[in-house]
Amino acid sequence: MKRPLKYQLIYFQWQLLRDGSRDEIIEWLCWNDPNGCYTDKDSSAEGYPPLTRERAQAIMRRQVARDSRFVTLLIGPSL
Repeated sequence: MKRPLKYQLIYFQWQLLRDGSRDEIIEWLCWNDPNGCYTDKDSSAEGYPPLTRERAQAIMRRQVARDSRFVTLLIGPSL
């Protein structure tokens, strides 16, 4: 499933972290890391409890921060 271009925009990502629903954040996590275990179905198959909104936010926050640092290394800090 192709996701919208806005998923790549840092402003959208931070807005999603702040205001997004559990399902919206999990959808972004699946887009950002297709091999991850984020959906209720995947979690159940692996023997994990479903992600809460707070846990999904924490995972997304780490991924956004990690990806932001990587971009800064590639292109340099913003002015």
